[in-house]
Amino acid sequence: MKKKGLQITNDHGWSIERLQEQERRMKNANIAKRIAVIRLIMQGYLGIQAAELLNLHRETVSIYVQKFNQGGMEALLERRYAPGRKPYLSPDEERE
Repeated sequence: MKKKGLQITNDHGWSIERLQEQERRMKNANIAKRIAVIRLIMQGYLGIQAAELLNLHRETVSIYVQKFNQGGMEALLERRYAPGRKPYLSPDEERE
């Protein structure tokens, strides 16, 4: 019978111990939380349990697991920022 809940379908060579070590080395708490999500799911926690332990929304946990399954640690830690508002001035006007 297939286990319900989130699963790591490809560990990309990461063990629980290696994830814990990486988590400890991280200076950025948000990135450490992303790694902790993967570690907890690998340890058998349900997504909702990991969300409660790390004070995250359950959908956020699902997104992190999905990113890790698709692209490994690189995809998990990648942060994309919105480009921002279009400038009012043209490049020529800015130079003036």
